[in-house]
Amino acid sequence: MSKQILFTILAFIIANSAFAQKDETLFTIGSTPVSVSEFEYIYKKNNGTDANFSEASLKEYLDLYANFKMKVQRAKDVQLDTIDALKRELAGYRQQLSRNYLTDREIMSSLTEEAYDRMKTDVSISHIYVKAAKDATPTDTLVAYRKIQELYKQLQTGKRFSALAKEASEDGSTKDEGGKIGYITGLQLTGFYELETTAYNTPKGSYSKPVRTRIGYHIIYVDNVRPARGRIEVAHILVRVADKATEEAIAQQKINRLYRDLQDGSEFESLAKLESEDERTADKGGYIGYITIGQYEGTFEEAAFSVQSDDSYSRPFRSSVGWHIVKRISHPGLESYEDMKGRLQNRIRRDNRFEIVQLALIEHIKKDANFKVVDNVYNDFMNSLDETFSTYQWNPPVNDNGKPLFSLGGKTHTLGDFALYLKRSAGNRVKFSKDKTPQQAGINLFDEFVQQEALKYEEANLEDKYPEFKALMREYREGIMLFEITKREVWDKASQDSVGLQGFYENNKLKYKYGERAKVIIYNVSTDDEKVLAKFQKLARKKSPQKVAKKLNKVREVVTFEMGTYEKGKSQMVDATLWKKGMLGSEWKEGETKKYVKIEDVLPESVKPLADARGYVIADYQDDLEKNWLKDLKSSYPLQVNEAIFKKLIK
Repeated sequence: MSKQILFTILAFIIANSAFAQKDETLFTIGSTPVSVSEFEYIYKKNNGTDANFSEASLKEYLDLYANFKMKVQRAKDVQLDTIDALKRELAGYRQQLSRNYLTDREIMSSLTEEAYDRMKTDVSISHIYVKAAKDATPTDTLVAYRKIQELYKQLQTGKRFSALAKEASEDGSTKDEGGKIGYITGLQLTGFYELETTAYNTPKGSYSKPVRTRIGYHIIYVDNVRPARGRIEVAHILVRVADKATEEAIAQQKINRLYRDLQDGSEFESLAKLESEDERTADKGGYIGYITIGQYEGTFEEAAFSVQSDDSYSRPFRSSVGWHIVKRISHPGLESYEDMKGRLQNRIRRDNRFEIVQLALIEHIKKDANFKVVDNVYNDFMNSLDETFSTYQWNPPVNDNGKPLFSLGGKTHTLGDFALYLKRSAGNRVKFSKDKTPQQAGINLFDEFVQQEALKYEEANLEDKYPEFKALMREYREGIMLFEITKREVWDKASQDSVGLQGFYENNKLKYKYGERAKVIIYNVSTDDEKVLAKFQKLARKKSPQKVAKKLNKVREVVTFEMGTYEKGKSQMVDATLWKKGMLGSEWKEGETKKYVKIEDVLPESVKPLADARGYVIADYQDDLEKNWLKDLKSSYPLQVNEAIFKKLIK
């Protein structure tokens, strides 16, 4: 552990110790205290920039928070926190939230900043490669190691890198090109952090020492370094070429014609839809999307990144599949570190560099939890392992199960605990037998077991170590209980208690009234014939809508109608008609259709039946239930505020 990390941890412990000593009770709900730190945290979080700590603002929020805590206390008292479904929901949230804390934050931050800095630069590299798989036998690994060391010596004596790569590299895809991989950037080579680091730490025009990755040994040569190209948004037009020379000429003629059309003002997207031979992008106007270095062959990449401005396009160029014209849509610069931080950390978690974060965390946990191994028990057990350990038939020793093997965070783990873990890890024991002695396999599995127990210990103590984690878990726990208790006491009662709802309606039904309403017929007339329109208006004033339709729809359907009841202010067309029984309104145009409103009857104000007012009644009944519930809560859990402490919060 570095001195910087140690000082950070000590400062954190001291700060939290002092914080705990100063944290006082601001108010109590019944016998339940609420601390200053809890209130201040939630006040600032929920008020944001409006958290001005004025007396009025603090008083208003204290009343709200006290009501909230009363409801939560009632939920605890009726043991809602013991319901299995709610416990599972909380455990799921805790597991999700724990992920951000079960990492070494300082090292994660360092790796994130490193990745971001590397993304500002592209490095062109070549390599000489010797195969050595991660699970290779010790003998095969030694052979590969000796070979890479021999090749490294040849470079040191003056052998040209490209010539040696052609002669000896075991990478078939780059060997003939002198080992040339091309440009890479930060986080591009997922799973090859060692290779990326070597590339960025080797000066231009130099080669590295041999470096080990999960697939073997490499010597890296840095050909060039440039500012990062980043990503570019592009579309293209493609004219494919088969292997016939005649088709080459035809394709070239076509791409040149399309290029002239573009210069004469034709729209790129339209030409791509009509002419491009890329079936995946043609119907999207040639749109490919964002590309970065290393995604496409070099000629396409060079052409795309050579276009100097948005909405401009390249000259025709040849790739392995045919002729292209590529259009640049946008070329955004690198986003800010803060904007990219979350995404970078997610990518780091999927990369082998995350192992560095995890191993550092484990070491910190072990030190913090005073990890100690009982050496004689550990050594005796490892020395007892024989060839059967690497088989499914192995059985742990029975007599020594109770012996303490190591302690972590005040808890003793016995040899029996470890033996049970080994029994369950039969697959790993057999796998390790390929390239490790029984003792080596036992040591590796012991390290894995300790790591597992260390993470369990850390996760169990997150609330004690991280005040913000404790606050988030409290928020979520109390939020779940608030939802469930409110559902029971208010929402479900309001919607399911039909007797209570009916009683509330009867006592308050004068609140739920219809305004003045009109029963209307709305006619839809589809004709411009003046005679037919005149006949319609004459019939509509005196006849029923059914008779009007029957009279006018003999040859084709000219008239349709709908009937309804409209409250004043609900329809502009209905409101525009004089509200008088039998009145036919003026013509309204809606596309090709003419609309007419006829007032059949005018209804005075009236009380809505419960069925029509149900939604409003339920909402008001909920408010009434909550009001009465709060009265009960306040009598059950009296609020007592420490006024002296409260005044200290005012700014």
